[in-house]
Amino acid sequence: MPYRVGLAGFDRRVLVVVSGSFLVVAARMSLVTFLAIYFVRVIGLPLAVVGVGYLVENVARGVFAPVFGALSDRLGRRPLLLFGLGGLTLVLPLFLFVHSPVQLFVWSFALGTFGAIQQPASSALLMDLVPPHARQRALALNYTAISLGYTLGVAPAGFLAQRSFVWLAAASTTLFLAVFLLYLLGMRGPLPREVGHAPSVARNLTLAPRDGAFLAFAAAAIVFPVALGLTTTTSTLFSADEGLSEGAIGLILSLNGVLLGLFALPLQARFERYGPFALLGLSALLVALSFVILGFVPGIALALTLHVIAFTLGEFAFGPTVPVAVAALAPPGARGAYQGAWSLVFALGYGSALFLSGLAQPALGWRATWAMAAGLSVACALALFALRSWFRRVADTRAVLPATGS
Repeated sequence: MPYRVGLAGFDRRVLVVVSGSFLVVAARMSLVTFLAIYFVRVIGLPLAVVGVGYLVENVARGVFAPVFGALSDRLGRRPLLLFGLGGLTLVLPLFLFVHSPVQLFVWSFALGTFGAIQQPASSALLMDLVPPHARQRALALNYTAISLGYTLGVAPAGFLAQRSFVWLAAASTTLFLAVFLLYLLGMRGPLPREVGHAPSVARNLTLAPRDGAFLAFAAAAIVFPVALGLTTTTSTLFSADEGLSEGAIGLILSLNGVLLGLFALPLQARFERYGPFALLGLSALLVALSFVILGFVPGIALALTLHVIAFTLGEFAFGPTVPVAVAALAPPGARGAYQGAWSLVFALGYGSALFLSGLAQPALGWRATWAMAAGLSVACALALFALRSWFRRVADTRAVLPATGS
């Protein structure tokens, strides 16, 4: 399906959100992808300590995300997004002053706290702006932008990192400032589901933790953020250990964004008819295959390239679809709170990837680490296959419920 057909009928402010996603990922992931190399090889911190630093950031991101998501139901998405982006612009370059584990943990906590706003508020805002039947297309468009942001960020970031991490910090900070200005100037006027829709932040915060369907979905779908964390952080250290330069690693990883940019939106326009739960099990199996390739294919350049291709095939389904599945499980009026709850799961999964691999790799070696990642992916795939009909029935039931505030 041509892109112009896939985008037909969208509110123009959807493009503001999508452009913001593009720039945020280019700013954040271009830096985060190479920070493990910086902290371990330049500063000299142990890999396990750096893994804890990543975990601190993602725990902070996850713990505060449900709060900010619920606040966005009450206060509106736009003011919270501006607050978070302003904080990220100020905090991000301070990693250059980190020289000890304590400084790393403090910086990581601050980065995670401000970063906790972006995912739930922007995802909820995007789904506010489109009708329910078009959510997968809208999320696919957003994910395409995220993928392109990663591609256009990570490839030059590798070469900037080789030259100087100061240059990389300056580039990332400039991009965050650009996103702040984009939301400030481009998201004017009344927005759907604006201030005052949800009467109780506390009530919305308690919904997802008491929701058996959401908890089951989160337990199975956590494979996706874990796998993403392993691919974007741990695989760079593995590749560097095997002799690849940062520039070469960045170029190979950028293949992910190229493929997603070309095919994610047209494929999601076709996947919409099946619903958000249908293909997630298959997606997890492809993720498992990608880790088998990384651990057992000889030649690091070939192994990393084939890993990226297999992982991207899985990401075609799970990337744009998981937030739509979370939205389908959310009762009316609690969309931001549920996106925040998923952000907590995402952050814990993504943040634990480097931490867990930092524990496993010294004891077991890289091959066993990748085999364990593949095993986790297969187990989650089986759960997603087994539970997909139940998830669909729950979502269909909640689609006709009255709003939580009525």
